[in-house]
Amino acid sequence: MKKNRNILKAIFLFSSSLLTTTMVACSGGVNLNSSIKDENPNKNNSDTTPDTPKENKDKNQTSPEVNKTDKDKEVKPKDPVVGNTNNESNKTDSKEPTSTEKLEVLEELGPLPIRAPVSAPPVTSVPNTPFDPSNPQLPPGFPGMLDRVNGFYRDKMPTTTLPKKNDSELYDAIYKRTFAVSFVTNDVDANDNKITKLSSMNEGTTWLFDYYKYKQVNKYKLFFATNLHVASAIRNTLENNKTELFDYSDDVKSSDGKLSSTLGLNLGRSKVSNRNFSSHNDKTSLGAFSEAAKFYTNIQNDSGSAKNEAMLTPPKMVFAATGFMNDEDEKGYINKLKEKAKNYEITDENAKKIIRDNYQKATYYKDFVVFEIDVDLTKDNSDSKEFSSWIQEAINSFENIKSYTKNNDVPNHDRGDIPYVSYDYASMFHAPKRKIYKIFNNYDKANHSAEMAYILGYPKDVKQYAVRNNNSERYNTKNTWSVTSLGHTNGFGGSNVSFNSDIWNRPFANHYGFNSGLNFSSLYYGASGSMVTNEYGLPLGIYSSVNASVNSTEISKNGGYTNFVQNFDIPFYDIPNAVYSAHNLIDGSDKRLYPRQRTSYRENLRFLYPNGFENSEDSKKTAIFDKNY
Repeated sequence: MKKNRNILKAIFLFSSSLLTTTMVACSGGVNLNSSIKDENPNKNNSDTTPDTPKENKDKNQTSPEVNKTDKDKEVKPKDPVVGNTNNESNKTDSKEPTSTEKLEVLEELGPLPIRAPVSAPPVTSVPNTPFDPSNPQLPPGFPGMLDRVNGFYRDKMPTTTLPKKNDSELYDAIYKRTFAVSFVTNDVDANDNKITKLSSMNEGTTWLFDYYKYKQVNKYKLFFATNLHVASAIRNTLENNKTELFDYSDDVKSSDGKLSSTLGLNLGRSKVSNRNFSSHNDKTSLGAFSEAAKFYTNIQNDSGSAKNEAMLTPPKMVFAATGFMNDEDEKGYINKLKEKAKNYEITDENAKKIIRDNYQKATYYKDFVVFEIDVDLTKDNSDSKEFSSWIQEAINSFENIKSYTKNNDVPNHDRGDIPYVSYDYASMFHAPKRKIYKIFNNYDKANHSAEMAYILGYPKDVKQYAVRNNNSERYNTKNTWSVTSLGHTNGFGGSNVSFNSDIWNRPFANHYGFNSGLNFSSLYYGASGSMVTNEYGLPLGIYSSVNASVNSTEISKNGGYTNFVQNFDIPFYDIPNAVYSAHNLIDGSDKRLYPRQRTSYRENLRFLYPNGFENSEDSKKTAIFDKNY
């Protein structure tokens, strides 16, 4: 048994090494674990920063305020906390399971086997040849992914009668929910000059994640998702940026010597000339696929955005996937991270100084955040109510996938209320034990891989353009899986740690848990934060890494995404007794499933809005949590 474990470990390390040579961090690292660095790939690692705290006096605030707090006052998060426990209105819906109800285990499974390298005949196909599950073949660049002798993929594929969606439908749904984004702050520019306003910070991609409809006509609270390295420009937007649940504080100063804050955002969209979203070749200018994005903003800045202060509010941080696990989980590795940060070596001297000077604050992250804005579409004065039409299309697209997942047996979804992946691919291969609970509805239909992955984002080449992944070459390559058994890379460990110093002026280890690789998905800088779906339109995660050698027009190389969910504990491979614990970034509130998770998007909603968005019981809901968050 021990010998088998060693063999598995060797295979895993081989696959990790293979991916490390293939995937390169855009921010200077050397593997898929690193994030896409937006705005300028050659930009100094310390150009953006953030970090500071204070006790939350008005957790039901609806607009951001600059936090004036003593940055030296440390507030250590407690575990686990769910919302404001002193507030009667913060109790969860009585229909939800509680930690006192025992989970019934249907079966306990081991990991699916990761196959050792095997030889395979060259791929032969004609354009648009459909995938043939009875004749699996090796994807180029990932040798050994399929074992043709025992038909591993063929045997393990769940049966489903649900037809896959066509490309144009899938890309259209993503396009309608997706926007180009950048932020307006009042801190310092790239040369350390204090200025009144810094426009177009951290240009990236965002998409409608959730929403709340106010009682007032045409007014919405919109929740957008993007990468943490994009949203690191959202600074000090809460009255209390450091609490027992989270630390989203930043000690960067503005021109007046006060804490830096985020004044606004630019939210944009491109007109797409080809609404059928047919594939295109590499080496085509970004402008050949769409027009340059047009932006709207709440504050006048030099980005060229159309200003409408009455229509939308500045962004406010709701959830960032950093420090989201509790002390019980962190004790296995947090001291290792601090030790690494204290003596961290990197060629960028400024980044090295930030990491070493702040080693006691060393933490970890997954490249995912949710921020909010309020929009009042009755104040929309754009031509033909253009901005309003964008928002309405995004909402309709969200509702379509929610209805679809509720009413169909979509592989890797439990038919629950949350219209995002329920069962991740990575832990099927890397979790040594998988306890399948009775409440895991439809787990028997969960697939272990995505045949196709779909992304549409806003890479930048002077301007931002809407561009999809999967160029025409992808359809000429028969049987190439998009997400594969060897396509998952583990995060930081005892020896392999890379830190990002661009986030809130302290070291963040990249990354917690497993990220997943994608073929034909090398969207350029600016596309980070894009939504990733599978062939059924089910959102799997968020686009967060790309092959470093890619140019602005090339999408035939590899990218990677951050997973929303990890269903089972996965051990570190080089820290004894440490694990990446099971977690759910969207809803980690069931502590029977996620006992080591401190907080999640849902739990932060409870904490920030204990009385609802409009101080009423019926306003304690969103489109995802439509009964009660």
